[in-house]
Amino acid sequence: MELTRLTDVARTKWVGPKFARLLIESGYDSVEKISQANAGELWQALMRVNEEKKLYQGKFGAEDLGAWIRTVRDVPQSIQY
Repeated sequence: MELTRLTDVARTKWVGPKFARLLIESGYDSVEKISQANAGELWQALMRVNEEKKLYQGKFGAEDLGAWIRTVRDVPQSIQY
């Protein structure tokens, strides 16, 4: 199941292996969850987990995530859990 979730979030634009791991560890483990996320809440969750686990070294803000969430809404939700 873990590989399925990693694959699902990695199908989205601009997501590599490390950011995919950060998303999953933060509870945003599917295209469906990400597409419904609030950018500010997602940013806080990612920052909290990344501070603890040091999974991702890139920089991003809530506005970046808001733009990204809009692109995720166009990704087909073809993986069934």
